[in-house]
Amino acid sequence: MSFWFGLKAVPDGKPVACGPYETVEQANADRIKMRGAHTDVSPWYAAENEEEADAKAKWKFDEGVLSKLE
Repeated sequence: MSFWFGLKAVPDGKPVACGPYETVEQANADRIKMRGAHTDVSPWYAAENEEEADAKAKWKFDEGVLSKLE
């Protein structure tokens, strides 16, 4: 299992998964660096592979937790 986070350009970019990272600390450190005025980042999450990570990134922005905050 590896760790990932979602990244999306604001306002209408396509969500993509960033990773894999071996530790939560590595994922979170890069996630914090990627935050900016023109990007949204999701919380880190675990995924088995890139396909699963991309699906989770899309869900987090389009259907999941982050979309409910808007």
